[in-house]
Order: sequence, then C-alpha cells, then structure tokens
Amino acid sequence: MALPDKNDFAALGGELVDYSPPEDPTTDLSAEASNEARADTAAMTRMIERAFVSFTTNGSTATVTDHDAVWGNALAYKPTISRTGAGNYLVTWPTTVTDARGVTRSLNLRFGVGNVGESLFSASVIRVSANSMRIRITRNNAATDPDASTVVTMVVW
Repeated sequence: MALPDKNDFAALGGELVDYSPPEDPTTDLSAEASNEARADTAAMTRMIERAFVSFTTNGSTATVTDHDAVWGNALAYKPTISRTGAGNYLVTWPTTVTDARGVTRSLNLRFGVGNVGESLFSASVIRVSANSMRIRITRNNAATDPDASTVVTMVVW
C-alpha cells in the first residue's frame, strides 16, 4: 500500500535480519537500518496529514486559494467547496486518487481541523464521508456574518 492508505510494518516486510554483515556499510543498508526506516514509514502512514486546502469566503461562494495533498496538487485533485448555509461549507476531494506509483486508491479521510485567519472567528470540522468534510465558521461574539471575506484553512488526515 501507499499513501493515502494506512500501512503497517508487517506489510512493509516486517522485521528483517542480515544474512551476513553488510559488505560496505557506506553503500549497503543493514537490516537494522531498513527495519527502522520501514517502521517509521508505517507509523507516518497512520498519523501524517493527507491534505490541506485554503479558501476565501465572500458571503455566497468560496474560492480555493491553495491546496496540496500526499497524492499531489494537480487540478484534478483540487477539492470543491460548496456553501451549504451561513458559515457552513462542504469540502469534497475526489473519491479516488493516483499515488506516486500510478496505483489508483480510494480516499478515506478520517479527521480534520480548521483555522480561520482572523482572531474573531473559529472553525470546527466534521467528517461527512470518506472524501468530504464539513467546516462550520462562527464568529466568537456571534454578532456579524461569518462569511464576510474570511480566509479559511483545513487540514485533513
């Protein structure tokens, strides 16, 4: 497996033991070094952020200003954002993406956090499906429109 999927140490070959000591440790990788690197890689696939998107709001629509993901930042992977109500936006990524090896993978986003680029606002993110998150923007004193020219960033795992 590869990102965006989760992986484990066993799937990456598990614990290896050298048949013999590396002939040249400056060019040959020992089993111990490989074990550490693969264990670290497996751990990262569970906890590393998968994607982020930044967008601006203007009261009726949202415009993506930046985005990136472990599967790339091509136009085909740019999330779509739809306003579903005052301060409410649905952010949707493609259902499948192609990893660095050319394998098509289904997305399974599990968690998200949001940030609003102004101290008077806050954001909460809720998982809606394997490829979409809902972000709710609120004004801390609740007195004004949460959609007025706000910069929002969301990170998802």
